[in-house]
Amino acid sequence: MSTINIVRYYFHKANVPATEERMRQLIALAYQTARDKQLYPKAIFVRYVKYSPSKSAPMNIRANKL
Repeated sequence: MSTINIVRYYFHKANVPATEERMRQLIALAYQTARDKQLYPKAIFVRYVKYSPSKSAPMNIRANKL
């Protein structure tokens, strides 16, 4: 039997992504970060995003469990 984990994502008003593609990237990264820390959140608040000047450089993100 499998379970479905529905997660809600919230962005700080100063860090709302400009494009839907960027939002999807941040959501994927936030969820991956939470899973790596063995958290299974119902909601994730993305409050800080460090933008890199090039696409090849990694993104940094802080995701807090609500």
